[in-house]
Amino acid sequence: MSNNNTPLGKGLSALLTSTDPQILSENKIKSGYNPAIDITLIEKNPYQPRVDAESKIDELAQSIKEHGLISPLIVTMLKNGRYRLIAGERRLSAAKKARLKTVPVIIKEAAGEKLLEMAIIENVQRKDLNPLEEANAYMQLKAEFNMTLSQISEKLGVYEQTISQRMMLLQLPDFVQRAIMQEEINMFQAEQLMPLLGNEDAMALALKMCLKNQLSAKQLRALVDKLAAGLSVERAKKIKDEKTREMEIALTKLIGRKIYFTRTHKGGKIIISYNNDDELDELYKRFSYIGYHV
Repeated sequence: MSNNNTPLGKGLSALLTSTDPQILSENKIKSGYNPAIDITLIEKNPYQPRVDAESKIDELAQSIKEHGLISPLIVTMLKNGRYRLIAGERRLSAAKKARLKTVPVIIKEAAGEKLLEMAIIENVQRKDLNPLEEANAYMQLKAEFNMTLSQISEKLGVYEQTISQRMMLLQLPDFVQRAIMQEEINMFQAEQLMPLLGNEDAMALALKMCLKNQLSAKQLRALVDKLAAGLSVERAKKIKDEKTREMEIALTKLIGRKIYFTRTHKGGKIIISYNNDDELDELYKRFSYIGYHV
């Protein structure tokens, strides 16, 4: 799948060419490392696929307060003298929270849309995106740059089927996507809910039962198949009325062992407990006696 032109694994520094373009010359700024850029001049990348970039920011901000921002952000220079972030979304948010006035950056340059494409690819290659963030990144490459699944596959070294499966997750309703983001269900469980698209009530029930009973992907699919076929999956409610209790007491006296009833509108069970083989033999004798005299 991969070839010599595929940037997979090379990292952002290999994807972006370090040059000295006119835009940097006009602003009297050199490409490469700059130890102190005004943090208010850095704009976030609108093509950032990560949607939970604010997670654990407090912890990172405290570390930056104590030790400073050790890893520089990677940015590109804009024509208005401002900068656009390419890599370092969480570090930028944490630096702002730590109230840093300047941050170290590495200035890179690439042409227009190619830069944004590279930023998305770099984020996907980080390997720490959740399935929905991956899906959003693939969708951006497809929608913004008219890339086919085959082209995305070649650039990232990811199977087309994997890309397609991730993108299908974006069709799931918000409550399922939240469950994925919060890691309440994994991607394989989420995929089992797809046959219920268009029936949010059934999907909500399936998700609820999955979380309550900690169903595996295989168990969840069996449940989804029943719901998709219109079959009931709700457990019948147990009946515990006065008549049931009277019958339990009467049969307990007759048999000489504690008897439990479980009754529903669809039937039920009679449970007789015993502790050892001697008690089982005694039960057998009592049933034999009752059967003989009936």
